[in-house]
Amino acid sequence: MTDDIDLDTLQRPGPFPADPHGDYPTLHDWKPLRFGSGMCLTGYVRGHSRLPDGPIQTSALREIACDRSWCRTLNTLYLLGEQAAGKAAADEPLPQLPLLLRVLLAEDWVSACKIVHDGTIPYRSLLDLQANSDFTEIWINADAMPLSEGQRRAAAVHSRVADGEMPNTVVDAWQALAAETSSPDTCRLTAMAGSAAYDRWYARAGEDKTAQMLRRRLAGWRELAGDDRRPLNGAEPDQFKLAKALGDEDPDGDEESVEHDGRILDKLRKIGPAVQMRPETLAWFAASVSTRRMAVELVIRVSRMTLVTGKGAEALAAFGRQNGF
Repeated sequence: MTDDIDLDTLQRPGPFPADPHGDYPTLHDWKPLRFGSGMCLTGYVRGHSRLPDGPIQTSALREIACDRSWCRTLNTLYLLGEQAAGKAAADEPLPQLPLLLRVLLAEDWVSACKIVHDGTIPYRSLLDLQANSDFTEIWINADAMPLSEGQRRAAAVHSRVADGEMPNTVVDAWQALAAETSSPDTCRLTAMAGSAAYDRWYARAGEDKTAQMLRRRLAGWRELAGDDRRPLNGAEPDQFKLAKALGDEDPDGDEESVEHDGRILDKLRKIGPAVQMRPETLAWFAASVSTRRMAVELVIRVSRMTLVTGKGAEALAAFGRQNGF
């Protein structure tokens, strides 16, 4: 409940306390939330320099404008859009980017820690003493501790919450923080969970720049998790940096191929399950895909849409022959 939270105690009169022509993130559909002995805000951020657009929970609130046009937290100065309480309860919410997908879009491990921290805070009471200790250490010292120590502590948190009452999306986020680029096995669960989360989100959100970026990041994670990959000893240890670098590799050197392949996937979804297709139709789609990596992704998508029996098996076989699988 937020009705008994009094923001007036943090009100600050006067003009905007910074350059009015500056570039600041905007928090939309926001509401106050108790944060320890203080308060914070939750809402949908746009234009943040370190976070992707989507739902967030801010750090502790320091001050807020009397007219609710801006606020300052411990870390950031925000412009404020419409407050959540002013909207009709029956409004249809926009598709939200799930926690794991926000984590996978992080530029590096430290940025991912901030996102995982904010996603875990509402469920912090579910952490036991040891997990809470590791959680706190990561949050306070993420940018100072060796990456290997951070990954080890994240793995410890994950092991303690994996079989408890913690929501699966939070468990998956800690798994991503614990993954090591030198071990494909530690990346595999994140690649699988990320693909599943993407499919559920994409079914509602559809094709846009975020979907394209997510496909590239997931392609990078699949590279890290590949069964035929040898451990990358001596490679970039930050799993988020390396997944981004691998996913951004385009064999054709053409960014437009990603958009083209996205349209191919959209068209395939509109036509229907593979069991309703003639094998030559699916083979045509295979020939239309511009990269082998996206062809593999298309195989995976078709496999999820059908039980591999009857015409479905025949269609997948034709697809494989066309692409040399």
